[in-house]
Amino acid sequence: MNIRRGSMLMPLTFLILALIALTGIVSAAEPGFTEFIMVFKAPVSDATYSQARTDVESAGGHVKYEYRSALKGMAVELPANDDSSSTSSASAFESKPYVQSMERSQEARAMS
Repeated sequence: MNIRRGSMLMPLTFLILALIALTGIVSAAEPGFTEFIMVFKAPVSDATYSQARTDVESAGGHVKYEYRSALKGMAVELPANDDSSSTSSASAFESKPYVQSMERSQEARAMS
């Protein structure tokens, strides 16, 4: 069976992000900030984490958590925009060569 690697990447990324949200690792952002999950492109090294941390802090944000196991990336908080839109703060990072995707962190609830 021939499965293309890219065809499974987005559902797997979504599943991992959902599990992170359900475990409570990601909490609500501080007032004036928007929280994102930044997923890195492979290959990922310590230099990738260091560069991302530097870029986030240079943008006025901060790193809340580093994911180094199944998911390679970070939970970050970036300054919220005046127009209440979070897309421009994330789009600045989407063009970085080490970023695969930026997802706005959202609260997830298990249904019973």
